[in-house]
Amino acid sequence: MASFSQHDRRGHLKTLNRPLRLTRLGLVAERVVARFWPFFSVCLLVLALLMLGIQDLVAIEAVWISAVLGAVAIVASFVWGVWNFRMPTRAEALDRLEMSLHCRPIQDDAAAAAVWRAHQARMAEKTSQAKAVGAKLDTPKRDPYALRYAAILVFALAVMFGSIWRVSSVADMAPGAGDGLVTGPVCDGWVYPPRYTGEPTLYLNDQPEGEMTVPLGSLITVRLYGEVGALTLAETVSARTGEVPPASEPAQDFVVRQAGSLEIAGPGGRSWTVAVQPDAGPSVERVGDLEVTALGEVTLPFQAEDDYGVEAGEARFSLDLAAVDRRFGLEISPDERPDLVVALPIPRFPGAP
Repeated sequence: MASFSQHDRRGHLKTLNRPLRLTRLGLVAERVVARFWPFFSVCLLVLALLMLGIQDLVAIEAVWISAVLGAVAIVASFVWGVWNFRMPTRAEALDRLEMSLHCRPIQDDAAAAAVWRAHQARMAEKTSQAKAVGAKLDTPKRDPYALRYAAILVFALAVMFGSIWRVSSVADMAPGAGDGLVTGPVCDGWVYPPRYTGEPTLYLNDQPEGEMTVPLGSLITVRLYGEVGALTLAETVSARTGEVPPASEPAQDFVVRQAGSLEIAGPGGRSWTVAVQPDAGPSVERVGDLEVTALGEVTLPFQAEDDYGVEAGEARFSLDLAAVDRRFGLEISPDERPDLVVALPIPRFPGAP
């Protein structure tokens, strides 16, 4: 009976090969996350800061200090992860799989041999129901302050508002490239649409050359780095007639007033034909008849529209003395009265009545 039991036991374990392999892979993923989450978090944080262009906004000394600290943090977190990582064994995977089953039907010791034989068929049925156990990738005990989520959040912001191409600007700060940083022509530019439009900021370096459409009234900011005069700015969109800064001015800001051209001339320069998206004025019209109640309450249905949405409005009532019939004791001019201003009701949601 012993040999039969062992043979049958091996047959049952053979049916566990696939869920056992998947469970073991889950344990590997679980331990990778548990041991290497600091490494992944530091890498994401460093990449996110570079994509957001932090290196272009601080002094080069701060960039180098941050680079050294970042490199030390990356190496230290990786070494710590490798040092503490242990590949899960088959026995550990088998134990994890068995814990997910009722009555632990996979393994039995010698003392339970009689019970095993008595319930052999039942245990075989239980074993056939085994499914791979998913990895527990959450690490609250090892990361109580959820620092990994902070790194993921910063990286998500970098993906939405930064640019992967800005990471390459760090190469200009490498030893031997100092002269290139000071004298090499580099430019940055942004287009800030008016806030009421709700449209996102555009990074000029990400915009392909050719036609570029921006809302009327957008603010364009251009920064020229390197030797003065290596790069120059020429534009016809601002219609500036007063004190116009020199074309080589390192920092220039202007508002788009008309369609025209925008060109950054010099090594690596680019040009765009700027088309203006006009801002149509709001319109208000009556959509029903004026109704007056016996108590003097007035109801006037109206409809307001604007290309970027209506946020607020007001109705102003002024006394039109020229239209007043001055007969019947009204010869004396009435006292001056201020205009009556009433805020118009605006629907909270677009399309609401």
